[in-house]
Amino acid sequence: MNVGVFSSFAPFESTASDTVAGRLVGQLQKAGHETEHIRLPFSTRDAAATTAAIVAVRLLTLIRLEVVIALDFPAYCVRHPRKVVWMPLKQGPEPGAEVDPVMRNAEAAFLPEAAKLRAGSRGTVLALGRLGLSASLLREPNTEAEWEDAISELLG
Repeated sequence: MNVGVFSSFAPFESTASDTVAGRLVGQLQKAGHETEHIRLPFSTRDAAATTAAIVAVRLLTLIRLEVVIALDFPAYCVRHPRKVVWMPLKQGPEPGAEVDPVMRNAEAAFLPEAAKLRAGSRGTVLALGRLGLSASLLREPNTEAEWEDAISELLG
């Protein structure tokens, strides 16, 4: 299966999302899937830049991917019929007052498009529930057996 793992990054910074994405890509490849890690440049510096990032992500055409796994914002905004959103990590620092409503509106609009919504903590499951979204708990795996189960959960 052709799988795209999407995450965001700020140029010249390494994030926990990169680590999770790298591990996920490696495990997907080990399970026999063709996998690409697609990193989306993103900074929460202001509302205009955040809006531009959302628009850019929405305009992507993903014709060769059978499944998209989105790990963070703005990757959640990707358009794909088999988009799986997995939030394995606590999100980064809270955005400023100007950016927060833009992100929350985008999440409210685009998270419901996901074929599956998984969260890495009970707190995130509850927060998504307050938004009217149903998410299941899927913690970041530590063992090979846990990774096999997680991949089955994400792709199945």
